[in-house]
Amino acid sequence: MNFNNNEKMIKAATDPKYRELLQVARKLEKTKEYKAHKQQTITKRKEEGRKKLVGNLSEFFGKPPLSGGKRKTKRKKRSRRKKTKKSRRRRRKKKTKRRRRR
Repeated sequence: MNFNNNEKMIKAATDPKYRELLQVARKLEKTKEYKAHKQQTITKRKEEGRKKLVGNLSEFFGKPPLSGGKRKTKRKKRSRRKKTKKSRRRRRKKKTKRRRRR
């Protein structure tokens, strides 16, 4: 049975056997063995999580890049080329204007 804290308090107030059980449980939780066991389960859970994470990352990095990414980089390269051509044209225009003024 899973009780929330309020239900536990009500049951402990009404049922003397349940109250005794809770007292014994509190005493057991304070023992070194219980604390060590709890710590062990926590570290085990952390290690399992790490292993899972490493597995996911290795799968991710082992896969080839998606075609969408390649396409995007090609577009970027094209746009860069266009920008450089435009800037060259602008420079030429400025030079010719200066020459004409002289």
